[in-house]
Amino acid sequence: MKKAMVTQIVYLPIEEIREYENNPRDNDGEPVEAVVESLKNYGWRRPLIIDKDKVLIAGHTRIKAARILGHKEVPFVLADDLSKAEANAYRLEDNRTQEDSQWDTEALAQEFSALKENGFDLSKTGFDAFEIGGIDMSEADFGTGAEDYDTPETESGEYTPDDEEPNDGEDADEEYVVIVAC
Repeated sequence: MKKAMVTQIVYLPIEEIREYENNPRDNDGEPVEAVVESLKNYGWRRPLIIDKDKVLIAGHTRIKAARILGHKEVPFVLADDLSKAEANAYRLEDNRTQEDSQWDTEALAQEFSALKENGFDLSKTGFDAFEIGGIDMSEADFGTGAEDYDTPETESGEYTPDDEEPNDGEDADEEYVVIVAC
């Protein structure tokens, strides 16, 4: 195990930092636009990580957003203690570990609710209107509300989708449709 390093955040002219040419993440388009908005709203909160040759290890989306915004300098952490293989492995691990986590919808609902109560614009959370609308903030326990709906059962007590009559949606309960759409 590597010894923990003291990290110093410094700034470097953006044109001196090179993107890793074999970056396996496709982060063009929407991801970059989301980071553009984040940088506009909150500024830099996570520096880039570069190797001793000034090649990005982490922060490809952030540097693209910074370029769009016309930033001349960007904050970075120099990871000069990593070998080339370690830098490549960390580049993969840094991206992959973010995919492994799941949202706790109760906690998310509580956060949205608190922000909303304080008059905060929820569109500045990185969630779109559909995603925010799919989180039930009205329940006291911040549950999904799905448990409040009756589930059709067969004579054996087990539910199967075949037990339902076809529904063209005209008589659908509006709240039920939102929950199903989530």
